[in-house]
Amino acid sequence: VQRHVTANNLNAGKQSGEPNHAGNGGGRSVWWKFTPTSVQQGETTTLNTRGSSFRTLLAVYTGSSVNNLTQVASAVAADEFSSAKLTFSPQAN
Repeated sequence: VQRHVTANNLNAGKQSGEPNHAGNGGGRSVWWKFTPTSVQQGETTTLNTRGSSFRTLLAVYTGSSVNNLTQVASAVAADEFSSAKLTFSPQAN
């Protein structure tokens, strides 16, 4: 099943205690919460930033608060003309 989300980070910022995504301090972030169904657990999930007009990065975490997260996967676009893409297998907490 494919799902597409279109968003921007125009008014985004960085929260106190927020980790450096993909090892990059960055300045703005947008968050989504994803809780896999029992069917989705262990299935491959791919995220990308296709269509962005700047160098992007992605990170996936587990955890219940922004200052207590464990990184699962991360990716950085090669340059401002390409998109970041990562693949992971979601697991139940």
